[in-house]
Amino acid sequence: MIAMLNSVLLSALIALGAQAPAQTTPRALLERGALAEEHQRDFAGAQKLYEQAEAAAKAAGDAKTAAEASAAKERVLARQGKGPAASQAQDAAVQEQLRGRAVTMLFKAQNDLPSFENISRAAQQLVDLGPSIIDVLALSLTDSTSADGKSKPPHVPAVAARALALMQTPEADRALIAAYDSADPTIRKAVVDAAGDQRFLELSLRAATDPVPSIRELVATRLLSVKDPRAVEAVVVLMGSSQQEGGMRQAAASWLVRNAPKRLLQIAFDASQPQEQRAAAFGVVRGGISDAVLLDLLRRTRALSAGDATTRELAVEALESVHLQSAEATANRDELASELARVEHLDLDAWAVMQLAAIKPSAAMSPLLAALARRRGAAKSDDLVRLLVAIDSMRSATPGTVDFAAWTKVALACDAGWGAVAHEGWSRTVQGHIWGRIARSEPTVPLALWGQTWSSIPESHRPAYVEAFVSRLVRNLGRGPKERAGADAHALLAHLLTADDKDLAKPAMEQLELEADPRFIADACRTHARGLAYAPPYVRAAFQAAPQDTLARLEAELMRRLQSEQPASPKDPALYLLTALDASAALATWERLWLAAKSESARGELLEVVLAPSWASPEVAARLVELYPALEAGRPALRKTAITRFADGLVEQALPILEREIRNPDSTVRAAAMEAAEAFRKHREAVAEFEAWRKVVTVEQSTVAELSKLLESPNRDVVIGAVKALAILRARPALPALVKLLERDDKELRAAVQAALDAIGGS
Repeated sequence: MIAMLNSVLLSALIALGAQAPAQTTPRALLERGALAEEHQRDFAGAQKLYEQAEAAAKAAGDAKTAAEASAAKERVLARQGKGPAASQAQDAAVQEQLRGRAVTMLFKAQNDLPSFENISRAAQQLVDLGPSIIDVLALSLTDSTSADGKSKPPHVPAVAARALALMQTPEADRALIAAYDSADPTIRKAVVDAAGDQRFLELSLRAATDPVPSIRELVATRLLSVKDPRAVEAVVVLMGSSQQEGGMRQAAASWLVRNAPKRLLQIAFDASQPQEQRAAAFGVVRGGISDAVLLDLLRRTRALSAGDATTRELAVEALESVHLQSAEATANRDELASELARVEHLDLDAWAVMQLAAIKPSAAMSPLLAALARRRGAAKSDDLVRLLVAIDSMRSATPGTVDFAAWTKVALACDAGWGAVAHEGWSRTVQGHIWGRIARSEPTVPLALWGQTWSSIPESHRPAYVEAFVSRLVRNLGRGPKERAGADAHALLAHLLTADDKDLAKPAMEQLELEADPRFIADACRTHARGLAYAPPYVRAAFQAAPQDTLARLEAELMRRLQSEQPASPKDPALYLLTALDASAALATWERLWLAAKSESARGELLEVVLAPSWASPEVAARLVELYPALEAGRPALRKTAITRFADGLVEQALPILEREIRNPDSTVRAAAMEAAEAFRKHREAVAEFEAWRKVVTVEQSTVAELSKLLESPNRDVVIGAVKALAILRARPALPALVKLLERDDKELRAAVQAALDAIGGS
């Protein structure tokens, strides 16, 4: 009966092909079920169709079709392993037939190329035959003979193992797992290769210690792709195996840091473990860890004994690779911050301060000062950079405010003996970095506060402080509103002004121009004389703000310089600061200096000042005429300059001097006198010419006015004569009156007017 039914179904399948009838009769449902069972291998779908066919046939009174549908349903249930024992016994022939087909497929698979595609296709075809072939697959996998000793399917372990895994039934899984007990490594490898699903984790754990390297590699790759805690110890074995390559050991360590970080740290800190394994454990920590793992790592490191130098070196290296971000708020942050603040060892405290400043800057000040104090005498450059990074983080945490006193305390805690440290594009001492950042920061620290702090800065730290203050001055002197420093900064400005460094003195002098305080006059004179800074703008500003005080201080300093036995230079630049004053005050001061000057050199220097190009005024020129005899006696080489000054100012009082010097045997002086006389002559000729021209113009203007009045004469001939006369004079003021004459009905007059207009217009 079953054989006949199978023949009917097979015939129906061949007849139907790939077409599905649109009928819903019991027979159509039965045939569609056969198509799903044999062609599509959809046993569950076939079962539903058979059930529908049986119900429809019974409803239609078709007993034969109902019986066929019932038998087909029982058969497909058996193929799914769901049929009752009685039904399974009845379908023994079908199961035998399926086993036979499975053997045939295995023979074919044995002869095919063992490619992944062929193995997968053959395994899926075997799965479609249902669970009744599990025993055949188990025999094929293990290369065994059946219990009755009659059948032995071909040995195709890769295909059989893959088919058993794809069936996903407890019986198939048991058969696959049991096959791993084989002594044949090819069978074990086929089992492990097929058992890739999570449900075979226990099998993978066993295979992790397989003596065959290729099997261990398969398992290792698989274990490292799961997150099951049961895999921890197996991964530990993989990590510690001397047979593993460095890459696999590193991958195992990475798996542990993600899934079992405490176990990884146990290995890392266990001195009895192989060095390669510990190095791998510490190595993955450098790739980034959670706050909880970092906290554990930090505690273990702090607890290390002094004798465990190797472990400490590995742990410190791992910790130093960690960089916390302030935005990463986690539950462990407060606890981690407390632990970081407790770090005191020199090999780690700078790193700890840097991390603490990143996650909790408000708690980093005391550890920072302690870390600086520990390094008195010597410090590593890397540690100092870390501390500078910490300082940057702490300052960034309070934007809009600058605690100048607190940061000055930090700067003073730095050892002046530490060398320069490269950080953020600058190479400076640590204290230089601190004050330099403040000088460039917003909001700006008032110049007065810089000045108030100056007295508390020890000599060892003053160079760094001065450099930062100068940076602040330069910034103040740039664009935008300018800030005055006031009396609080006078001592600091005086220090800069007297420094033997142009980069310090120049901005100080420019700031003094803003201050306009005459108390710096003496220092400004000396700095100007040394060529370190240009003082006239400051002297001018001080004179405008306090003329009497400025004059008194300037005169006292210049008097001192003139009376000095060793003047600063043969031509003292400080004397020229007189030219920054107004002419009368400067000349009065000069006169007092002249009277006080006793030596020829002093008087000679004063004569040089009188001839300065910046001091050219009528008063000075007139005084120069009086001083010419002294100039001839004390500075004869300056006579040419004096004569040129007379010519430039057309000083009439100097004409007798020029008359005399024209006859001077010194060709240089004589030539200068001749040029001056020529200047006077040209000037007088120009004046005379101008006077003559002015007279002519006056007469011409009078004539034009009279001729313009004649244009209104009733006598036609008089008007025409006046028009022609105005044309000859090209009298532009008469143009409006001439244009008005064009309105008259007199052809000759209009012609004369037009000719006059053309003549005047072309002038």
